[in-house]
Amino acid sequence: MTLSMDQLLPPSLRLAPADVYRHATLVVYSVALSAITVLLILLLLCWLDFESTAMNAAWLLPLQALPLMVLWLTSSPVLAGHAFMTLLLGAIVWDFGPDNGHGVMGVMAFAVTSWAFTGRFGGAIWTGVGVVWAGLLGPFVFRADDYSLTLSVTTAVITFAAGIAAGVNEITRIRALEAANQALHELQQQRDSMRTFVEVAFSAWIETRGGEIRRISDAALRLIGSSSEPLTGRRLRELVHPDDWPRSLQLFREAPAHGSHGNAYPSGRRPVALD
Repeated sequence: MTLSMDQLLPPSLRLAPADVYRHATLVVYSVALSAITVLLILLLLCWLDFESTAMNAAWLLPLQALPLMVLWLTSSPVLAGHAFMTLLLGAIVWDFGPDNGHGVMGVMAFAVTSWAFTGRFGGAIWTGVGVVWAGLLGPFVFRADDYSLTLSVTTAVITFAAGIAAGVNEITRIRALEAANQALHELQQQRDSMRTFVEVAFSAWIETRGGEIRRISDAALRLIGSSSEPLTGRRLRELVHPDDWPRSLQLFREAPAHGSHGNAYPSGRRPVALD
């Protein structure tokens, strides 16, 4: 029996729209990867006889469940993403400062990943948090003895630039996804319209007497988009755009001679409102 990531999602998110489902899956995969990484680091520390260090960092392992708890309680991938970013910030503050290589990479990764997890506004906020940590809190509060103004400012600038670049990339990706979804929706609408037209085009008819509508087929009603009640008894001329009426009248008069059905909209224009 294999455990899929879908089983870690609440039922409401398994049936959610595609973009929400992908967002939730991203959180789940990231939490799983983070938990595996923490576990491997703890095992490595124990293997290197750094048991005390491993015990001090062991709190990070059960804390990996925090984003999943938020996901199940709120069914919100965005809030779960904020929980994951809080966890990441805690790990950076606990282990690294911006005055070494690991700290620089940590705050950069912090800014870049925030956009994918928390969206545009959340990503901007977390980028600001990363800049404040890199430029102020780390060197002044946590690593005051090793303070380096140049490295601090450089790290803050790099973090800010990385966050803005990640934000531009995320916004571009979202807009491209929205455009693709809109195009697919419009294509589906066109297919549905064509299918409806093909199904009813050859069975659509309107019976008139003296220019007054007496009966109308269901297929014609579906094409027009109305019911028979508001149409029966009305004059056919009321349903045709004034600019189209002369041509429409000619076609209706010629239809019986040619054994074809009249077309109320030969010019492709919209009819007068039916309500």
